Amino acid sequence: MRSSEQKSLPSVLGRQGFAFLVLFSLFAFPTVTPLFSQGSAHDHFTDSTKVDKRKLQWRLGVAGLVGLTTHQTTLDIYHGSSSCGEFTDQVTGVTALRLFFEMPLLGLPSFLLTGGAGWQNRPINFSETFTNPARYLDGVSEQVVTQHRLDASVSAVSISGGLLWEPVQNLRLGFTPSLLLLSVSDVRQYEQIASPLGATYTETNDFQRPIYRGGKLDFNNLGFEISTFGGTRLPLGDRFALIPELGVSLMTTSIEKSYQWNTTTFHASMGFTWENRSKKQELIATIPSRLSLIDPGDTHQIQVTEVDIVPPQSVDTATDAEVDNILSELYASISVVGVDDAGNEYPDPIIEIREAPWSRSIPFIPHLFFDRGSPTIPSRYIRFKSGEEADRFNFDSLVSITPIDLHHHLLNVLGQRLRSRPEVSVTIVGTATQDEEPNPELALERAKSVRTYLTDVWGIDERRVSVSSGTPTNPSSEKTVDGRSENRRAEFIFDGESLLRPVVVEGLASVASPPAINFHAEVDDTASVADWNITVRQGNKVLLRFDSTAMPDQATASKYWPLNDLRINRDLTPIHYRFEVTDIYGQKGADKGSFRVLEHVTRTPEEKTEKELEVKEYMLVGFTYNKAELRPQHVAEIYEIARAAEEGAWVEITGFTDRVGDALRNRELALERARNVEKRLQSVRFSLSLPELSVTSVRGSGESSSDTFDNNLPEGRIFSRMVRITVNRQSKE
Repeated sequence: MRSSEQKSLPSVLGRQGFAFLVLFSLFAFPTVTPLFSQGSAHDHFTDSTKVDKRKLQWRLGVAGLVGLTTHQTTLDIYHGSSSCGEFTDQVTGVTALRLFFEMPLLGLPSFLLTGGAGWQNRPINFSETFTNPARYLDGVSEQVVTQHRLDASVSAVSISGGLLWEPVQNLRLGFTPSLLLLSVSDVRQYEQIASPLGATYTETNDFQRPIYRGGKLDFNNLGFEISTFGGTRLPLGDRFALIPELGVSLMTTSIEKSYQWNTTTFHASMGFTWENRSKKQELIATIPSRLSLIDPGDTHQIQVTEVDIVPPQSVDTATDAEVDNILSELYASISVVGVDDAGNEYPDPIIEIREAPWSRSIPFIPHLFFDRGSPTIPSRYIRFKSGEEADRFNFDSLVSITPIDLHHHLLNVLGQRLRSRPEVSVTIVGTATQDEEPNPELALERAKSVRTYLTDVWGIDERRVSVSSGTPTNPSSEKTVDGRSENRRAEFIFDGESLLRPVVVEGLASVASPPAINFHAEVDDTASVADWNITVRQGNKVLLRFDSTAMPDQATASKYWPLNDLRINRDLTPIHYRFEVTDIYGQKGADKGSFRVLEHVTRTPEEKTEKELEVKEYMLVGFTYNKAELRPQHVAEIYEIARAAEEGAWVEITGFTDRVGDALRNRELALERARNVEKRLQSVRFSLSLPELSVTSVRGSGESSSDTFDNNLPEGRIFSRMVRITVNRQSKE
């Protein structure tokens, strides 16, 4: 018989608590919505603010849940003897993990369809306490406190589907039925002595004993649960959000087949979601009943059209077509000015192409690159078959040669220079990479193959050509395919004077004036720009492209374009430019225009005495991958350029990178290289007591454009890591 009982949470908490939470969700949450939302659509209109109302397409999320479960049941502890004890109104914990999706319910504004799957763990630890008289073997009687316990592990996989209601921004109320697939294990019913400590049962000689007289529980495999909840959405950027929620769930089916055993669970959860939104949007703002837009069919002359907007009260129900009609264009404008030699701007520039003396100083890369695993000189390097053929070679006749072409003549230029300077010796160092087949002689064989060509074809005395193997100087990363291909090479080291001085190519080139063009782009000063670009084309050829993810001051942007990029362009067709901008709402704006391109002609006898433009180009190549620091050979070349630049010249400095890496990082790296060259050039001029040079342009172009080299070749990538210095000078005929 039970003489005293320690009661758990009363059953009334389950049923009345469920009703209370339902009423709280429906009435209390709307009361506190100002804490979580920014008001209604009409409020936004009158408050003169903008709200992104882009339409949700779908949302994915994961949520963790903890809670307390009240069990509405009465289980007999002793089967058939209700007066001798029972488990009633127990409380246990619950944990769960849920994956879910949400998507709008068509035709019902503010309603979403939700569904998902989850896993639950509901450990059952029922306990009832009794005080019973007991007699020891020695005849002594004592009151003994015992506990009757039921332990089990209940797991469930849930499949749910239901509705969400979002009456205002970031407030959520939901209702979701769920089907539970139940699994019950580790069921154990027993009795134990709680007091006095050390007391044991005679039949087990332990403080615990099983209860054989209890009814065996038979659990169901399926359950049905109904949940209601309320919460808020806390955005983390544009697509992510945290979703805290409070809710209550009622299992309407019995867990056990022989007893009526229902549960009510009070739970709190925290979810994390990612959502996809359509590019279409509804934008609410303080705007007049007529909206001015740029006509996208116009070019540089802006024409304004007016269209009726949807009244504020109907924006939420406007169709995508109506929204497109209202918000199809973002105000955008671009203008261009010419920049003269003194840096002054003037409107309506006309690009004039004329012939001018031009020279380029092409440096040598002191490396000859090999294919993986091979000691043979690659076929792209030009080699002569005999000494007679070598005798006819003259690199000074290579007037129109490109830097890559000159590099592929490396062995012949060195052979001719070694012939002319018999006092100079050279050491050829062969290198290999870690991924090549184990062959300690491979690097040395590469050096020997180069020596064989110089001695057999160019007749260089073997005593002047030493070979060895070693590791690359200034190596590239072995972690990439490109880096390893740059480390498979033969390097040239000279005794005394280096024979790798640059080759100067001279001729006439088509030079454009004015020296530069400035683009001035504008957008609406209230716009939030997501990305923009300026593209310049001549026919089908893209001459350059500026792009970014934000305007410098969110309203205007100026971009400087030195026209030395047109130096080898003889095309006189018009040059077209276009400015495009997109804001964070997906609205687009554009403007465009064009330049005339004319050929310069002498119009009067007096013009024959005008100052003519002379252009000299220098290339600093071989910057270390992903670095902007100047190397010793760069400093030496800068000293030569500083001495050669005449007073009155103006200088343009442009940095470039190879194709490897992020495009934005490459533009920054290219600009950093150009700035380092400018600083050192002016510093050297100062140290030589020479006037400061007029530097009209310092810019980074990222991956080389007009000077693009084949980045599939190691020599092409090394040439691309360069800074081009253009020295312009006006002189009398």
